[in-house]
Amino acid sequence: MRGYNFCADSQSVSDVVVRFAASLFLVFATPANKASFTALLKAFLDRYPTNGLAGVVAFSVDTGESMVHSMFATPVLSLTLVELGAIAPGRDYTCRWMSIRSWIG
Repeated sequence: MRGYNFCADSQSVSDVVVRFAASLFLVFATPANKASFTALLKAFLDRYPTNGLAGVVAFSVDTGESMVHSMFATPVLSLTLVELGAIAPGRDYTCRWMSIRSWIG
């Protein structure tokens, strides 16, 4: 969403909301922020009504310095996606930031 104007009346963000709702699969990735997902992602998801993502298969992934940071982030995100009508198959995914740093050198 880099470069998008995130104002309430932003047409570009509204277009993304419509495209996401029409998707078959979505991956929502977020850094863990105080045992939850970020406020920016929350503000984006607040644009959807109940069942606004009906039928979309959605995976949630969070990153954090340690498992303590992300203990609740992905389960809360998954429950939010289900509330919006998405199908959240399987388990939640957490990727520790330390492991990501080792992958990229």
